[in-house]
Amino acid sequence: MKATAQAGANIAIVKYWGNLDASLNLPLNSSISLTLDQANTIVTVEFSPNVGEDRVEIEGRPAAGYARERVIGHLNHLRQMGGTDAPARVASRSTFPPATGLAFSASFYAALTVAGLAALGLAVDPRTVSTVARLGSGSAARSVYGGWVEWVAGASHEESYAQVLAPRDWWAIRDVIAIVSDEPKAVPSTVGHAAAVSSPCHQGRLARTTEHLAMARTAIRNRDLALLGQVAEEQALLLHAVAMTGTPRALYWLPGTVAVMQQVLAWREEGWPAYFTLDAGPNVHVLTTVEDAPRVAASLCAIPGMQRTLVCAPGGPPVLGDVHLF
Repeated sequence: MKATAQAGANIAIVKYWGNLDASLNLPLNSSISLTLDQANTIVTVEFSPNVGEDRVEIEGRPAAGYARERVIGHLNHLRQMGGTDAPARVASRSTFPPATGLAFSASFYAALTVAGLAALGLAVDPRTVSTVARLGSGSAARSVYGGWVEWVAGASHEESYAQVLAPRDWWAIRDVIAIVSDEPKAVPSTVGHAAAVSSPCHQGRLARTTEHLAMARTAIRNRDLALLGQVAEEQALLLHAVAMTGTPRALYWLPGTVAVMQQVLAWREEGWPAYFTLDAGPNVHVLTTVEDAPRVAASLCAIPGMQRTLVCAPGGPPVLGDVHLF
């Protein structure tokens, strides 16, 4: 009753921010994302009476407090599906820093779900995997698929699931992640989702969502980077406007964040095909072409406040592995 899975993080082009039902992670709007190949998390899970009690290690450290309770809550969902009360041991390892706005929870809970179901010997359809992963982290619903993915908001557990818009090999785009901080953000996304409705910018963001979803689908279908970048940038700024003006406020940007966004705008004036977006954190994604990714990555490293870059292509769905973390 042990299994290991690897899942990719995803970058949302049309964002998810705010819940219809926080207990089920039902979002207020549908969203569209791209699963990434180099930003991923490996999770090993074992259900066994020999474990003694639930043990959770995230990035080599024992989880505590809310982080541990959240994982155990997800394990309880899996145990209920598998008809067992056996305690579990969980360990994870990622290629990027967790809790920094790079969709760690998406990759972690997608991998945990896939590994957990395999460890319990459960074979379920992809749509069910997506709904179960969503219970751990909303955006994990998207990371159970590769390529371009749309998460349908829905109004119930069964109706809120993700589906593939286009496979990973549909478009040879690149996402150059500019990591300006690997420190955990002060305001977790779960707090930000709850605070969204208190922002005076909240309704304005939602009002743009339907149009942005249609624009993003068109951009993906036509492989139109300029249109995709327009949506990605506006969605990022709208999300952060809501985060900055909600209660409690969340100001995720650091000087390096602003420097990267300003540099991307300057590059585009010079003719570079580069567009920024970011989720709830200080680190920035720069969408560009395969041909321009090397110079974008190299030039980003020269910006003050930058730590490193991670160049990602479209990634595939979670995969099971034979090498376990314990």
